[in-house]
Amino acid sequence: MAVHMVQRRPDLFAAYVGTGQVASWAAAVQIQFDLLLAKALAAKDEASIKMLEGIGRPNPNDAKQYFGFPKNLFAVMPPSDQAWLENLRAAAATHLVESAAIAYFDSVEAPQKKLVLIEGAGHFAFMTHAEQFWDVLVHAVDPAAIARGT
Repeated sequence: MAVHMVQRRPDLFAAYVGTGQVASWAAAVQIQFDLLLAKALAAKDEASIKMLEGIGRPNPNDAKQYFGFPKNLFAVMPPSDQAWLENLRAAAATHLVESAAIAYFDSVEAPQKKLVLIEGAGHFAFMTHAEQFWDVLVHAVDPAAIARGT
């Protein structure tokens, strides 16, 4: 929504900081699904395999399906499996998020723009990497805003 506001009235903005934007919801859903299926296959969890293969390719527009498959499986996993999956998901998500963020950034047209990637950060960088996020605001955004007279 904010991107559209900036596009419509750029004169009202000295800078726009976008973070945690979903560049590809379909890709995010698919990677979560693929990770769950890989885990089920590795564990020879026939019930989960049957359920996931029954879905086939997940529909990113089907909220009931999406909120059904990953949440229920995760809740019943032993803590060690949950930790393993979280580590696997984090590693895969870092690559997904970074490439999706770059593709999204490349598609944005602006008179001046800068992409700043915070290593190890993802969707909630402003919360999980608050110090680095603040540093970017102070050193990259403030000067741009000051240069525009705000």
